[in-house]
Parts: sequence; structure tokens; C-alpha cells
Amino acid sequence: MGWLVGHPLVALVLVVVGLLLFAGLWSAIARLTEGFWLSLVKLPFRLGGWIVGAVSGLLVRQWAKPPKLAAGDERLSEIMGRLETLQTEQEQLLEELRELLGKRSEG
Repeated sequence: MGWLVGHPLVALVLVVVGLLLFAGLWSAIARLTEGFWLSLVKLPFRLGGWIVGAVSGLLVRQWAKPPKLAAGDERLSEIMGRLETLQTEQEQLLEELRELLGKRSEG
């Protein structure tokens, strides 16, 4: 203790450094508690938003059902007719492709 009394400038510098460290610690604690309280205040709003989103998603899935298909036999004959049309079109396109490839290999 006698050394600090003999060197007042060093003692003053140490006191200022100690006060700055204490002020930094105090501000860090203040920021931490501020973040905690802000999170605590935001929590009900986030929870409410999550609940509203979940409920609305559930209701949309329940109400937005795909359209019902036509009667079974009628729908089956319609599908078969379309498949036959597509098959004949596919055969025509394949024949045209073969002709074009044949002309390309000859020319």
C-alpha cells in the first residue's frame, strides 16, 4: 500500500483502468439482460404466428381437396381412348424420325 501512496499517478491510472473494466462489465450485463427481455417480449408473438400458420395450413389442406374424378367406367374408356390416340401419334412420329435419319445417313 505504501508503494501506491508513493506513486500517485500509477494509482490514478490503476483506478481509471479498474473503473473502465467495471463499466465494460456493467454494459455487457445490461446488453445481456436487454436481449433476454426483448426475447421474452417477442416470444408470445412468435408463438402466435406459429400457431396461426399451423392452423391455416391445416385448414387449407382440409378445404382444398382435389376435384373428384368422373364415374369409373366412363373415365376408364376416356383414358383408353387417349392412350390409343397417343400411341398412334407416337408410331407416326417414330416412322417420320426413321425416315429423317435414313435420309441423313444416305446424304
